[in-house]
Amino acid sequence: MTPRFGCAQANGLMASVVLSAGLSVACNRVPFLLPSGSTIVLASAATALPINGSAEILAQVVVASGTPPQRGTHVLFATTLGSVDPSEAETDSGGRVTVRFHAGTTSGIASITAFSGGASVDAEGAVRIAIGAAAVGRIAVSATPGTVPASGGSAKVVALVVDLNGNPLGGTTVTFTTTAGSLSQGVVTTDTSGNAETSLTTRQQATVTATAGTQGTTGGGTGTGTGSQTSATVTVNLNQPALITVGAPSPTTAIVGQTVTFPITFGSGASFVRVTADFGDGSAQTIVGMPSTVSHAYSQTGTFLARVTGVDAFGDTQSGSSSSGVTVTNRPQPSVTIALASGSPAPRREAVTTFTLTSTPSGGTSSPNVITSIVVNFGDGESVSLSGNASSVSHVYHRSGTFTVTATATDSAGATGSGSTVIVVVD
Repeated sequence: MTPRFGCAQANGLMASVVLSAGLSVACNRVPFLLPSGSTIVLASAATALPINGSAEILAQVVVASGTPPQRGTHVLFATTLGSVDPSEAETDSGGRVTVRFHAGTTSGIASITAFSGGASVDAEGAVRIAIGAAAVGRIAVSATPGTVPASGGSAKVVALVVDLNGNPLGGTTVTFTTTAGSLSQGVVTTDTSGNAETSLTTRQQATVTATAGTQGTTGGGTGTGTGSQTSATVTVNLNQPALITVGAPSPTTAIVGQTVTFPITFGSGASFVRVTADFGDGSAQTIVGMPSTVSHAYSQTGTFLARVTGVDAFGDTQSGSSSSGVTVTNRPQPSVTIALASGSPAPRREAVTTFTLTSTPSGGTSSPNVITSIVVNFGDGESVSLSGNASSVSHVYHRSGTFTVTATATDSAGATGSGSTVIVVVD
């Protein structure tokens, strides 16, 4: 490079030279450069930049006396990566020069230096800025949702990359890998917010790893750096519906029409949105949420097992059956008999015929139930209702023939029972 001097130096060298054709020295055409003993100190607020990012570079210049150089002194800038704009600039009255560094499209560590005349910035004084992958400080990865249905599903996986100062780092390549399933994209570039997104589809538990940054020494030209490679993981789980346990019914032996209750217990972490109880007799009931019990009145006899199936927010199901069945029997009925009164003559038309009634309430004579009424149907279209536990009843038949006489007793439990006899009425 041809040496360039300040205006004062140029005038001193040329004072004794006589130029032909009446030409004189044009001092303003000779760039001002720093003399030996001057210093240049570089600084920048940025230590990391995304691809195509930019930052200001400030040069502070002083001469050997410790004062700023002449205004307009030229300072040249160089960088191992990216570019400086302008690459040559002039000092202001305070000896300062401000230029802008442009990172460009290559990842690495940019080493920015400056020089002027007899002064230069060595490697130790250079401004070092990490670019792109070399600027990665940390990566965090998340998955939404974090759990997919037991049959498999998809989750959005997002990696957030920040630089060494915690700022979002755009334009950085992120590599995704997974232990199971498949990814929609394996290599993604972060957006201006530092996010890189892919989609995982899996039928197994899967751990996704996101990696960004560089390994080993980085840089371009004569610049070197110690870029770091950073990775983070997130696990996407398969849903495992909680257990459902159906307890023993109460009562374990019931009569037709009696309500039977089944207790339900849900396992830890249960989140069922609804349950369906199948009572084993062809009937079922669906309940929103997670009830602690389900109840049912059986309309037929037999032994039945209840089964409860829960559906959770993922659409997955879990079932549990009652630990013991319920036995349903017919409702006990009162017993009642009706017969011609002992010693009565044969029934005759227009004569009084007397019947004897014998009734026992449901549960037997030792139960608290009592007969509350008896209805007697004489078979000829006429009937009579008797209060309490009547022991006899009389009737006059107005025609001859064969008749079936039926007595129906009702007890205090609401149960009914019937008995009948057949008579022949003669003229």
